[in-house]
Amino acid sequence: KILGGGGGHPADRRSAVRDAVSVGLGLGLAGMGTTAAPQELIEEAPLPSAAANAQAGDLDFRARAADRAHVFMLRRGGFGGKGSPFAAPLALSSSMEELAASDLLFLGEHHDSDEDHRLQASMVRQLQNYNGKRKIGVGLEMVQAQFQPVLDAYTAGKITDAELFEQTQWADRWRWPFESYLPLLHTVRDMGGDLVALNTNSESIRKVESAGLGGLSRAEVQQYVCDPDGFARTAADPVFLQYVKGLLLPSYLLHAQMGVLRASITGDRLEEDITFANFFAARILWDETMATRAVRYIQKNPGAQLVVVAGGDHVRYGYGIPVRAARIAPALGLNRIDVKTAMLNPTDVAQGLAAVSRLELELPREREANEDPLPWQKTPLLADYLVYSRPLVLKENQA
Repeated sequence: KILGGGGGHPADRRSAVRDAVSVGLGLGLAGMGTTAAPQELIEEAPLPSAAANAQAGDLDFRARAADRAHVFMLRRGGFGGKGSPFAAPLALSSSMEELAASDLLFLGEHHDSDEDHRLQASMVRQLQNYNGKRKIGVGLEMVQAQFQPVLDAYTAGKITDAELFEQTQWADRWRWPFESYLPLLHTVRDMGGDLVALNTNSESIRKVESAGLGGLSRAEVQQYVCDPDGFARTAADPVFLQYVKGLLLPSYLLHAQMGVLRASITGDRLEEDITFANFFAARILWDETMATRAVRYIQKNPGAQLVVVAGGDHVRYGYGIPVRAARIAPALGLNRIDVKTAMLNPTDVAQGLAAVSRLELELPREREANEDPLPWQKTPLLADYLVYSRPLVLKENQA
């Protein structure tokens, strides 16, 4: 009933995704195919278990022993054979060089984790120290585009924390505690950096949740989508369709189980559950807006670095914001842009798994009949890097 199909069978889910993509892009932006992503069951790749053998706090970016690290780079070619993903420990001095070289650095957070927020602040300070005079901004999923003047006033020292909270309507537009983000906000303000409001205005999201993208005026679409042809092409990408089936559809079903699909993002009560097509449309508009505003910051500030702070689902496997940003950059006249992604304190629990010692290091795929599997060369990894507040100790026989 929720999906407008026959239930939970893989073929029904595949059909639901195709229909949602077609309906969700019902704006006439561009034609799109309906080729479903190939499916194949991928075993979860092992990841070293965490050992609480260090105190949380500022990262120490001096080189450490190879078997103990804060940062892991995801690669392929591990014990599972050619193409098998694995997490390689990276010395912190090397990791800082890697992270500091990016133009856009996406940090996937747990919204409810104070440890993640402290880690963000620490990383921004270290990036500033490493980059010297290079301008650094921090993009915030938590603040909607219309409130950019408020962030500008805050970083200029013209308003207080309390005024920032009130003037961004934080309590109504972002459910997670404002106080948790203060370490990051203070860090950026005190170092003279920029804060960038990335998110779609909730008034627009409310229209999409009710009527799909067709519920927006042409002016509203142009406010959020600067590359309409690319926007449609992304939705036709077989890897993106696999991402929809692997992440967005389960997210929708979880919202349904929680009984929260009759409440819009603005808190309004709806007569019926939000359909998956409209849920999908709102989500891709959300991601497209954040990608567009992030790239526009780099466009307006040549040579700067923007650190984007967003929920893990918008970062993992790249097909939330990062791939969109890489695609949008040429449309805005940026021929080269270095995009990197990092998941903060990732655990399999955050991905809805029962065990605590394994992560899905590449995009999960279902095995379905009559479809060729995605080759490993096209299957995105969880992120470029995994970053932990405490150093991890590798278990024996894990690399």
